[in-house]
Amino acid sequence: MMPQAIPRVPLVSREHFIASWEKAGQPVIFTGALRDWPASSKWTFEWFRSMHGSVEITVRSALYTWGALPGTSKPLGGARRMKLATYLDEVRASSSLPIESDLDEIADKMLGKQPEEINHLVGPSLLRAVPSLREDVRFPDYAPRWLNRLTESSVWIAPRGTFAQLHRDRAHNLYAQLSGRKRWQLYAPRQARRLQPAPLDWAADLSGVDLDVGAARRVTASGLRPDYDFILEPGDLLFLPVNWWHRVHTLAPSIAVNLWWWDIPSAVRVGPVAARIALGMKLQEAYASLQRSPPQG
Repeated sequence: MMPQAIPRVPLVSREHFIASWEKAGQPVIFTGALRDWPASSKWTFEWFRSMHGSVEITVRSALYTWGALPGTSKPLGGARRMKLATYLDEVRASSSLPIESDLDEIADKMLGKQPEEINHLVGPSLLRAVPSLREDVRFPDYAPRWLNRLTESSVWIAPRGTFAQLHRDRAHNLYAQLSGRKRWQLYAPRQARRLQPAPLDWAADLSGVDLDVGAARRVTASGLRPDYDFILEPGDLLFLPVNWWHRVHTLAPSIAVNLWWWDIPSAVRVGPVAARIALGMKLQEAYASLQRSPPQG
């Protein structure tokens, strides 16, 4: 079955969003949703360099592998501290890199790379360093009211060719593409069993099909296809519901910002999962420690 076209609609009211998209767990792209954001005009690579180039930021690896305990996953590490201007030089240098279209092949090649080869700016590091950036974004009021919500935002500055292995988040996600273009593949929650969930932490699972060379091709050959396969363009705002699996491939140097949110019902559902995964992570740490300990006697 070929991927279907993802709905693309103008921005809607909070009530319309909840009734038509959130309750249905349906991904959607809101077009032209960022035109009133200060970030839409301000957040260029040149602006970041001139205004905040001296800021120290954390650049993290985008590579994951199997964890020490069977069926789990873990990051390969590789975080670096550097000046934002230095990182932006790396992003600019990526503009001429060749781009492949077969994401299964890219997933295989990722497993042969070293963490330092694929670092990119991801997470709240830049927002912590420059809190005023939060004033430049205008996410619609789609998350529940303040009494029953937890939220987290991240800025994503990625070189051309950056690839996020197949994974799912345990939160709703609004993802705003400010510059550059990204290809997304989405798989519905019903596909979870075939995608071999490998818990990463309390907030996310990796898919086992992107953790073994050849596994993604085998799954594709068995007939599994993404439900959606599309390009997110500048000015687009993607709503990605909780538990939707996704791969992301950066086609051009990119700046984006997102908002995750957990409401009380989803937090209650996630709670037992988070506790179980936290215990598993502690066991994994203990197992890894034993593996590193020299033999006695």
